[in-house]
Amino acid sequence: MIEVKKKSDQEFVVNIKEKGTSTEHLVTLDEEYYKILTDGEMTREELIKRSFEFLLEREPKESMLSNC
Repeated sequence: MIEVKKKSDQEFVVNIKEKGTSTEHLVTLDEEYYKILTDGEMTREELIKRSFEFLLEREPKESMLSNC
């Protein structure tokens, strides 16, 4: 399970829970970059969640940076 919580306008905390363990990641998403990637067609939280889903298909949560 991936949970994204807004910390500030550009900072989000992502908690990943699976197989009885969890990890926490701090994500900074610049407004301009967000607009380039999504053209405003999804929320920041949805973009971050989908990005982590993509990453989890390729590597374990423990391999992901805690700050990005």
